[in-house]
Amino acid sequence: MRSFHTNNQDGSQIEDLDDQAGPSGADCRSLNNSSVDPNQGEKARTSTPSPAAGMNTQLQELHQILDSASKASKESDTNSLSTPRSHSARNIARAPESLDLCTDLVEWVDPVISNQQKPTPVFLLTSIDNQEQCEEMIRSLGGIVCSPQISVSNSVSFEQNATHLLCQQPSRNEKVLTSIAAGKWVLEKLYLEDSKREGHFLNEEDYEWGNPKASYLQKLLKPGSLNEQLAKAVYRWRCKIQITGKKAFHGMKAIICSSKEKAELYKRIVIAGGGEVLNISPPFSEPGCATVCILELAKVQHRVDLQTLVDKKVPCVPLYLNNYLISDPPPDVMDCLIPEYRALQ
Repeated sequence: MRSFHTNNQDGSQIEDLDDQAGPSGADCRSLNNSSVDPNQGEKARTSTPSPAAGMNTQLQELHQILDSASKASKESDTNSLSTPRSHSARNIARAPESLDLCTDLVEWVDPVISNQQKPTPVFLLTSIDNQEQCEEMIRSLGGIVCSPQISVSNSVSFEQNATHLLCQQPSRNEKVLTSIAAGKWVLEKLYLEDSKREGHFLNEEDYEWGNPKASYLQKLLKPGSLNEQLAKAVYRWRCKIQITGKKAFHGMKAIICSSKEKAELYKRIVIAGGGEVLNISPPFSEPGCATVCILELAKVQHRVDLQTLVDKKVPCVPLYLNNYLISDPPPDVMDCLIPEYRALQ
């Protein structure tokens, strides 16, 4: 049996020519005496359609580009012929014009993050007409209302979790002051009505007291009034706390000395503002690490060791918390000292 082989450019071989199944002996002798046509291999390839020729050109070329980018050699199980190297290299060099590729950059949004919902808003209400109706609207929109029926001790801690305060106008009461100190949203009640109309909670900035985006609210306030100062403090402190992550009384370690009712009020304001209230009783001979003493001597029944507080450089101030929240910029604590403290310096 006589056979010869001719190789394609890519190294694949044309099948053997067999005497038994092929041409006669004379034909074979004639073939041996003649020179082999160098183009014979090419003719053999072009005479028989390649399996890859029937594939969609765009898909084939795209497949080659992806293979090159990942540096992986992936071959089709149904195609035993290798792609010529020159053709493959040309496709790697540039994307073919036949491919309709989009080169624009598109921002990718993480579906996990995009599906995350905003925290459920927890509402406080103060000086609101039709409060029961407002509470029902909050619940129907998926919000939570701080219940007034729970005990006082639990109410204090529960209100720390509140995120929004609704009021007709900001006034100097505990809910407004603690909300300012904590950087909560303090909104006009129209926020709730418009949210109910739209079926979901709206953007708070358009209803926030003191916010330039809610300029229509400025018309409801008398220029220079305490209400206007509180409204400005609402927006100013929320922005500052949002940026810095530090509440209004961050770092404060306070001794509070006043009447029992006032002392509890001041304590809640300090804690809401991120400060700490020290459990120290008069006469304060050992003030410890206190940074300030909120002191109203006229309402204190026990003796206070003012000289020790002066020596330990613990400033004693009266209604400092209100002024610190409302004034812009906040006053220096040394400018707010009680007269009795100054006299001992």
